[in-house]
Formats: sequence, C-alpha cells, structure tokens
Amino acid sequence: MFGKGEYVQQFVPTFALSYLEIPGIDVASAKQRYTYKLPEQDNIWESYLIIMRRLQTVVNVPFGKINHLGVAEHDTSMSDIVREALVNFCQHADFFSSLRSSIHVFLNRIEFLNAGSFPVALNKMVGKFFSMARNPGISKMFRWADLCENEGFGMDELLSWQKITNSKVEIESEREFSRVILYLPENGANLGANEVQTAQDGANLGANKQRILHAIQIDNTLSVLKLQVLTDIPLRTLQREINELIELGALEKGGTRKNIIWTIKNM
Repeated sequence: MFGKGEYVQQFVPTFALSYLEIPGIDVASAKQRYTYKLPEQDNIWESYLIIMRRLQTVVNVPFGKINHLGVAEHDTSMSDIVREALVNFCQHADFFSSLRSSIHVFLNRIEFLNAGSFPVALNKMVGKFFSMARNPGISKMFRWADLCENEGFGMDELLSWQKITNSKVEIESEREFSRVILYLPENGANLGANEVQTAQDGANLGANKQRILHAIQIDNTLSVLKLQVLTDIPLRTLQREINELIELGALEKGGTRKNIIWTIKNM
C-alpha cells in the first residue's frame, strides 16, 4: 500500500488503478476520450490521495448549520459517502486480475468497477453488520488511517446516497465484475441536455479550454487558483484561455471578486 513502485511491481506486477474523467454522459457521446487520466502511481495510498482530491471537486460540499461560534460548517455527507465508496473500491480490488480496477467520472455519475463479484450476496450485506474485504491487509491499513471501520457499515452508507442526494444508486455484482454507480444530483454535475451538448462542443476548442469547461461544469464557483490546481494549466495560460472563452461567448463570469460564479453558454 505504501511501497515504492519498483517493489510493488516486483510482488504485484499487474498492480494498477485507473481513473478517468469523461466529458459526456456515456462513452459514445463524448467527443474527447477523457479530460483527465490518473498517471501511474507507485502504490494504493498515492492513488487514493489523488483520486479523492479529484472526486471532492465532483460532489457538492454545501454550507450547513451555523455553529456556536457563528461560523457556517460544511456539510460533508456527500463527500463522506464518496470516500466510503473509494475505500471499499480499494479494499475489494483484485490487483492480479486482467480486468483493471477503474473509476469513471461521467457528467452525471461516478462508476467504481472491480473485477469479480462481491464476496457475499448483496441482500445479505444490507442492513447487517457484515464485513468481508477481499484484501484484509489493505483494509487494516485504511483503518490505521481512520478512513474505515471493520463493522460492516459500508453498504448501508453507500445506499444512503439516494436519501441524501435524491439521486439513485446502482450496485451490480456479477461473476466477472462488480460495479457501484453513484448518480450525481441535478444541482451538481448532473447536467441537462444543453449543458451536455456544450461540453461535447467544447472538445473543438482545444484541450486546455475543454479541461476548463469540464472543471466548471463540475463546480461553477471555483476560483481561478482552484481552476489552476484542478486543470494543471499554467496560471498565465489559464487566464488567457478563460478570456478567450469569454470572448467566444462560451463562458460568462459573474458573482463577486471573492465569490465567482461561472456560467457556460451554448455556442
């Protein structure tokens, strides 16, 4: 989980975790294959840190109640469920299989795909204290990092996504593969037809502009500095690309200096 790449490959030569952000509601509708692909990492922990950082930009973390200090606290319930899904994904990954463990982020959903079925039938895990990870050693290390428990709450927490977001959850367990799908809420990245078409048309603008549009489609309140971190585009280049998108009528900048609101326009 923490080893250097050469040592991990020595013992698990097929180790890999795949993460793709796809600018469409399915592979066929995306004119560009992906806007972000996780580079090969040395180990599970490094992969987890990068993937979780990316996924936190996909889900909303709205302000919740005002605490006793008069400060608004973030509601992290959606982020917590996504983290649970990612930890479960790592715990149940089969790194010796020819089917690569993959996470696909579409405009309207997040898919977690692993080789092989879940260890027990889904109906035996829901509503019960049942824990049987495929990789107990990896589970133990995530428990050390205080990122999971061994009490068997995971499946119920995943299903709570539907109650919190009013968006459905799909869980498949076949002999060849298992898949968890979290559909994104309508006020987040679950885009309407016009916005999806804009995302597809964005592929004609070039890679940098497409990455900017995709990041804004996920969160339209990003600051320029956060956009720079997410897109990995040099700051001067990013500012130039944003200005060009505004001049083309593809993007509109509103809100205030401290609280920017981006609006993607149909071109």
